[in-house]
Amino acid sequence: MPDEKRFLLHYSDYFTKNAPNNSTSIALISLIGIIAGILSITALHYNEMEHDLAYALANGMSAGLLIISLPALVSAAIIKLIKRRIYLKHILMIFIMSTIAYSFFLVINSAIFFFLKSYIIAYVVILLANASLFGFWFIVSRFVIGKRHATLIALIQPTLNFLFYIPLGKYLINLNLPFWPAAIKLYSGMFIFLIIGYIFLYIVDKPAKKSLNISGVEIFNTMINQWLYNMGTLNFSLGIGTKRDIIIKSLILKGKKLKAIFVEPGIHYGPFAGTGGANATEYLGGIILKRYGANPFILHGTVNHSNNPVSTSEIGMIGKELEKEINNIGEENFEKRHMAAWGLVKQEHAKRLRLR
Repeated sequence: MPDEKRFLLHYSDYFTKNAPNNSTSIALISLIGIIAGILSITALHYNEMEHDLAYALANGMSAGLLIISLPALVSAAIIKLIKRRIYLKHILMIFIMSTIAYSFFLVINSAIFFFLKSYIIAYVVILLANASLFGFWFIVSRFVIGKRHATLIALIQPTLNFLFYIPLGKYLINLNLPFWPAAIKLYSGMFIFLIIGYIFLYIVDKPAKKSLNISGVEIFNTMINQWLYNMGTLNFSLGIGTKRDIIIKSLILKGKKLKAIFVEPGIHYGPFAGTGGANATEYLGGIILKRYGANPFILHGTVNHSNNPVSTSEIGMIGKELEKEINNIGEENFEKRHMAAWGLVKQEHAKRLRLR
């Protein structure tokens, strides 16, 4: 029997990996801050550590939490308010990476300061760290979240890092940063990274536009959106696909309340988990279970269905139509049937829906 890893479906498993839950991510971000704070204090006060180890460790932990972890968590909350459709666990997953990067800069900065005792170099490294973080968030926002609010989102973490470092940075390296001159230099550095970011996006965009007449950045953005399920706009408005009429069949069973709802949307489920039509069962079943308290049964139609949704947002269109039809059904639409010890009624209906 051939090795399973040679089959294409094996690689689709990588598109179904889940992000850590919120509690785990928050704990990781806090732990990253604590470790970075301790390492920074150790690098700065290596010669004095043996005299007051407990104080140095406590100082490093508190500094890491206040200067690194706290601004990261506040930034995550702000981005969640701006992009409500994005799952918090995905936002926190990105912040784990950005917090590691920022922590690396601070630890290296402390080590450099220990050897050189140069406040100017330490000052430049702090500004470079946050300007680089802006560049990281700008690219991530454009590819993962979408171009709307990309620059604003990119500004949040480096700005909060800077604001927290002004009063609290003295616990690491007391730079006595003058606010406005430092802010001007920081945002000038961010502007340079913004230009670099647009150059990078142009390089990614150009080949796809030249050969396919489609934005390469939008292709990546849509692919990652589908991978993360319902993250970002999920609007694949690139002229791909054709509008089709589909039939949504449903069977509703009711006693004193809705008992079960069977739904057969005329679409193909696929191509693999987390993408396009593959989300239909989870999405439609969730609507039925949460909003109506009925048992959901999402059926697969005939194997020759060829209507393939190109984005998860189109499953949302089906969900809205299904919800509308369920809400519009009155008692007069049901037929009484006596089965076993409780009454069941049913209603069959079909609804045409235009999909891309």
